Amino acid sequence: PGSHGSTFGGNPVCAAAAVAVLEQLTDELLADVKRKGKYIAAELSELDNVKSVSGRGLMLGVESDKDPKKLVKALLERGVVCLTAKNKLRLLPPLTIPWDALEEAVDIIKEELGK
Repeated sequence: PGSHGSTFGGNPVCAAAAVAVLEQLTDELLADVKRKGKYIAAELSELDNVKSVSGRGLMLGVESDKDPKKLVKALLERGVVCLTAKNKLRLLPPLTIPWDALEEAVDIIKEELGK
């Protein structure tokens, strides 16, 4: 009991999951991840109250004049799951997020940032 809960501990389930993910990481998938990350950054960077969008691929941090904790709560109520990293909204969508779901989430984030 408890051996499955370590962040850095290995176990058969975690190892199988890691192997499955690595098998899916193709050049095409990674190129799509880059396109999606650039899309998010471009869309959110154009907002007046966004100070910066930083990160790599789909792991992004958005610094704005909004309280990130309040923003996370508002977004979760609207179905967008994200978190905070210090003073930033932290976005970590799945690498395989469909474009339509990504665009919908970005629209919701833009609406909440604009309030």
